[in-house]
Amino acid sequence: MGGDKIDLYKRFSILFCTIFLLLILQGTVAAESNYTVDYSTYLGDKVVDEARDVYVDDSGYIYVTGSTHVNGSKDVFVTKFNVTREVIYHTILTDTSGDDWGHRIVADGDGYAYVVGEINHDGLKVADAFISKIDPSGKEVKRVYIGGSGYDVAKGLAIDYEGNIYVSGYTISTVLNVSELGGGTVIVPGTNPNATPLTDWTYHGGYDAFLARFDQDLNPVNLRYFGGSWDDYCQGIAIDYAGNIYITGYTYSDDFPLTFDAISGDKRGTTDIFLSRFTPDLNCDYSTYLGGSGPDFCYSIISRDSLIYLAGKTNSSDFPLTPNAYQKIRNGSSDGFIMVFNDYSVEYSTYLGGRGDDSINDITQDILGNLYLTGWTGSDNFPLTPGAYDSSLSGVDAFVMKFSIPKGVLYSSYLGALRLTRATVWRLTGTRTSMLQGKPGPQISR
Repeated sequence: MGGDKIDLYKRFSILFCTIFLLLILQGTVAAESNYTVDYSTYLGDKVVDEARDVYVDDSGYIYVTGSTHVNGSKDVFVTKFNVTREVIYHTILTDTSGDDWGHRIVADGDGYAYVVGEINHDGLKVADAFISKIDPSGKEVKRVYIGGSGYDVAKGLAIDYEGNIYVSGYTISTVLNVSELGGGTVIVPGTNPNATPLTDWTYHGGYDAFLARFDQDLNPVNLRYFGGSWDDYCQGIAIDYAGNIYITGYTYSDDFPLTFDAISGDKRGTTDIFLSRFTPDLNCDYSTYLGGSGPDFCYSIISRDSLIYLAGKTNSSDFPLTPNAYQKIRNGSSDGFIMVFNDYSVEYSTYLGGRGDDSINDITQDILGNLYLTGWTGSDNFPLTPGAYDSSLSGVDAFVMKFSIPKGVLYSSYLGALRLTRATVWRLTGTRTSMLQGKPGPQISR
């Protein structure tokens, strides 16, 4: 018990990544209002560079990915920092003269980093999704493409307890293949001999979600489409305690594949959220719509024990809420939302926002069960707490929030030094690390 208590109250960092601005806020897991700027630095060169994701491993090493300008086009970069914020390596994944982005990054227990995103080819309006493995010294060990003749992008990345790697995203390619850099085609959809009727390897129309499984050496194990006849945008992936794989995003399809026990069997708005669960063999055993009569968008998903947490934004005045919701009325034209899913039911759901437009772009959780949220807000009455790092709205600002179910907002602050393009709060470690992304405004630190 004593050891557990010390761990609960150890210091943690919230890592903010802007266009190569790193900002560290420090506090304790139990803190609600005593956050201070601990560290801030630029990274990058003379042209625009973007950081899109960060991961912190159990040893405190920080991995960042995004895009950097090289010879007139954007290439994917991976940067690794040690615990004293020194750069261990800065690796650029060169390809063609097209613009490329790294969207997600994770690392395994041996210090290998895995990054996914999109590679755009010379002069063509197409892109392939990719996954790359980087060794502890920064050398790219292997790169695998997931793509066809259209636009394909990987937006989700997760590793299970056995080391299997799952990649999710969306594609408009009618034939989707997996191929290794410098090699030939490795696998095509439809190779799973144990497919169930709901396991569909056929492209349906518009953008479809895709889901792929690899081993630790990036050898492909399985690949599938998932979607309806209109556009389906998969934004994230999570793995629960039992090894089930969940994907989420938003869909325009009225015929999105659902199971008989779906919470909602009909799409209510222009776009609805979807939540779909798969076995490790990529067979779907649960799928549902979620949302109200307006457009709804889910951008982030995490798993803890048997619970699945979703976050995004909603324009629905009738978004499905639970009786214990922190905020029961939509205050602006769009508000953020938090939804907690347990097996086949919604355990908790709430709006979160002010009278302007608000969006939650990412969510994570600490060892006490507190949620950490970030995104953007145009609300001058956004729920802030006393002692907020920044209490003045500067147009459209990033925000960072600590939230408890059922207590509500424990800490909340604007981050007005950032002109936001995208905000992300990211991965859990024992030292509680998260990230936010945006563009630096007139002030880069406070």
